[in-house]
Amino acid sequence: MNIKAKRFIAIVLFFSFVFVSFFSQTYIVKETNHECTGNHCSICSTIQTFKHNLEQIILGGNSTFSVSANFIFILTALTFAQFVLLYITPVNQKVRMNN
Repeated sequence: MNIKAKRFIAIVLFFSFVFVSFFSQTYIVKETNHECTGNHCSICSTIQTFKHNLEQIILGGNSTFSVSANFIFILTALTFAQFVLLYITPVNQKVRMNN
């Protein structure tokens, strides 16, 4: 996979993550004062699911947070490392090789 394809996939995943988070919050705010039908209310069930998902995203517990934080750190480090590592050559460093 080339760099442009990876960058495009990363951008699509980022915007889908933001869209889902925003949609969840908007739905919760909109349906907070709905007319509840009782114990098996589908709107209440959906709100609970969205709340649970947002709590997992935001808080996520120690293990989830540490895994996601490590993943983001490694992804960022690899992204910047590829620019540094690809362009270090003896010619770029102006090393004279006399043998």
